[in-house]
Amino acid sequence: MARKRQILKVVAVLGAFLYVAFWLRRLQSEEIIFTQLLREYRPKNADPFLQPRIPRDLCIEDECLHGRWVRRDPPFTSLQDFQAVFTSNSSTKWHRCAVVPPAEGVTRTPDETKKLEQERLVETMNWVWMPDRGRMVPFDVEDFIVRLLRTPAGVIFIGDSLSAAHRHGFQARLEQGGFKFDVASPSYSAEFVPFSNASHLRMHILRPNDPMTLKLQRRAQDHMLIHEPEIRAITEQYGAKKTYYWYHKFKRVEGWESFVRLIARPRAGEEHVVTGNTILLMNAGAHWSRSELAMLPDRGTDEQEQLRVIWSYQQMVKLLMNRLSPIPRISVLYRSTSPGHPNCGSKPSPYDNITHALAGEHNVVQQLLAPLKTSKDIKSKKRWDWNLFNEHNMVWKREIEKLKAEEEENAQAASAETRARWDYVDLWEMNLQRPDAHSEPGKDCLHWCLPVVHADWTHYLYHLVYLRTAYASI
Repeated sequence: MARKRQILKVVAVLGAFLYVAFWLRRLQSEEIIFTQLLREYRPKNADPFLQPRIPRDLCIEDECLHGRWVRRDPPFTSLQDFQAVFTSNSSTKWHRCAVVPPAEGVTRTPDETKKLEQERLVETMNWVWMPDRGRMVPFDVEDFIVRLLRTPAGVIFIGDSLSAAHRHGFQARLEQGGFKFDVASPSYSAEFVPFSNASHLRMHILRPNDPMTLKLQRRAQDHMLIHEPEIRAITEQYGAKKTYYWYHKFKRVEGWESFVRLIARPRAGEEHVVTGNTILLMNAGAHWSRSELAMLPDRGTDEQEQLRVIWSYQQMVKLLMNRLSPIPRISVLYRSTSPGHPNCGSKPSPYDNITHALAGEHNVVQQLLAPLKTSKDIKSKKRWDWNLFNEHNMVWKREIEKLKAEEEENAQAASAETRARWDYVDLWEMNLQRPDAHSEPGKDCLHWCLPVVHADWTHYLYHLVYLRTAYASI
C-alpha cells in the first residue's frame, strides 16, 4: 500500500507540473490537480490517494463499440455552427463533403454544388455514436494532451491512407483546443526526434516557442506494414514466382519498427514522471487483396485465390507481432479495417442499428459488381476483395487473443517495462452503420469524408486512454 501511495503521489505531482509548466496556470496543489483530472468521475468523499472505481455509467473498452448512431442534440443548423465546434482554431477548415453527381442531362451551377456539399458535411456531422450501455467521457482536448504527455512519444499512427486520414482528423481535433504543432525537421535533436528525414514519415511536435516541448503525435504512412523482401518471401510460399517483376509503389517507412523502439524509449531524467506507454495505433487491411498481391497465381476459383491472400495476411500478422512484442513501453492498438459500402451514393443517412447494417451490406461483392458492364471492370473490382476486410480483422483479433492467453497461462503477462501490450480495437460495427459518410458517393465508397467518423474514433481513443490512466484496474 505504501508503494502504491508513492506511485499515485508521483502521478499527482506530474499533473501539477504539466499544468503549471506547460499551460502557465496559477500554482495549484498536487491533490487539487489530481482531483481535477478525474472531475465528476471520482466517487464523492474518496481518499485523493486511493484509486477510484470506474463509475457504472461509463462504458468499458469494447462495450463502447456496440451501439448506434443518433442525431446530435442540439444539431448543427449551418456550416458556421459546425465550424465553430470543429475548425475555428484548426489549421484545417473542413467545409465540404462531395455529393453524388447529377443525373445525365441535369446540370448544376458551381454555387449549387457548393451549397449541396456544405449541407452534406453538416448532415453527416449531425450524427454521433451512442453505446448501447453506458457513455464515454466528454471529449477534453486539454486533458487528453496531459495524459499523452505522460508517455515518451504520445501517439504513433502507422498504416495506409485510411490511417493517414485519421491522423489528419486527430491533429485537427487537438488544434481545435488551441494547441499548435510543427513538423519536425533534421534540425531537431536526434535524441528526441529520430528518423526526422525519413520518407513518408511526419512527426508533429508542440511548437518550439511554446514551453510544451514533449512530442505529442507521430504519423507514419506505410500501406502494407511490411516491405518487398518480406512480401516476396510470404507469397512465394503460395505460388508466387521469384522472377515476379516488382512494379508496386507502396508508400513505406523503411525500418519503422526501429523508429518505434527509439521514439518510445524512456529519456534520461524523465523516468519517474513520464511513466505511460506510447500508443501505436496501427492498421493494414484494405491493401491486402488480389489486386495488390498480383504476384499470387490464378487458382481457378475466387475462393481458392482469396484463401492464399488470407494465408499471406496471417504470415504478415505473425511477423509483425513477433517484431513488435519485445518492444517495451508501447501499447499497440490494432484498429480494425473499416468496410466499404458499394452503394454509398444511395444511402443519405446511417443505418438504424447493426442488424439493419448487416442485412444491407452482407453481399458486398455482388453490390460492388452489379452496375458494371464489362468483364474487365468486373474482374478488376472483384479483385479488390472487399469481402476479406473483416476476415483480415478476425486474423488480428484471434492472434491478439491467443498471445494474451499464452502470456496469462505462462504467468508472463506483458509488463510495460519488458513487452508491448496488444489490444484489438473493433470499430467494424460503428463503421458498418455509416454508408452515408464516405468521401465521394458514387466514386469512392471506401475512404471517409473528413472529419466524420474519425471524430468518433478519436473520442473513443481518448476514452480508452482516460480509463487506463485514471483507473489502474483496466
